Amino acid sequence: MNCVILFRTHVWDDFVFRQYKMVKQNSPFEVIILANNTNGICPPINNLPFVTFCIADFEKMGLYIGDKSDCTWYNADYPLYYYFKLFNKYDYYIIWEYDVVVRANISVLMERVIKDFQDVVAFTVDDPFYDCDYIYSISGVYPKDTVEKTYFPFAVFSRRAVAELLSRRLYLSDQINSGKIKVWPHAELFMGTELKTSRLTVSQLTDYGAANFFSHYPPLFEGDIQTMVEEQFLHPVLDAKRYVNSIIRYEGRPGRYFNPTSLFHKTLRRFPFSLYKRDLYAALIKRATRVRKIANEKMNYILYNSFGS
Repeated sequence: MNCVILFRTHVWDDFVFRQYKMVKQNSPFEVIILANNTNGICPPINNLPFVTFCIADFEKMGLYIGDKSDCTWYNADYPLYYYFKLFNKYDYYIIWEYDVVVRANISVLMERVIKDFQDVVAFTVDDPFYDCDYIYSISGVYPKDTVEKTYFPFAVFSRRAVAELLSRRLYLSDQINSGKIKVWPHAELFMGTELKTSRLTVSQLTDYGAANFFSHYPPLFEGDIQTMVEEQFLHPVLDAKRYVNSIIRYEGRPGRYFNPTSLFHKTLRRFPFSLYKRDLYAALIKRATRVRKIANEKMNYILYNSFGS
């Protein structure tokens, strides 16, 4: 079986290296570190199988970039195409992001994929419109009733699936550059919708093992997952620093910042205050600034209407 695992990252430290080693140790296939080095913070490391890319590489391929500040977040499928253009010799390409833990036997999984003639294995979300901040990105591109959301921190793609998806991205790039469409579909909606309407064979990740904790939130502390013995696919699995940062970043109720009995504080207290005090302070300042801005807008609105009357 000619298969490659693309270990996706944009940073390199002890945690990422630890994750890579686990993938390498448990994989029967070639493992390549596919790294975003746009800002020069993830260069190749001696004796490790790095393939690096930057945003300019996508532009050279004819892919639409849009906002360069979040290009690879918005277009998480692009690195797959970049590697495919360099090395199209593989029958299957597996995306495996650095914060994913897979307990499923990869050899057995791929044997099933081949036996079932599957082109894609990915996590398809039941309701594409639930908790989706970028649903606007399909406006004028896809009818709403055709939209599907596919989440792919870990996913399997056949060669023909990668070629088909790249072809569609290039087509849409031409469409937006010529003004025929006005918005650019986010990768998760693009991927899901295009796969749904294609002739490719697609199966759900949960057909190959439990994935009850496979989302963008809540984060999973790497020290806790030993107890989650039934789970085969986990994401995001983070070290302590990344874990508390995620807890702080996604806490949507500022009142919990000041409530020592809240789950928010109980979660953080598991770790030394020195680990997260700067992030907590920065988050408080950010929230205070946001509240002040909203208050000023409301006051200006009231004064304007009072003066007008």
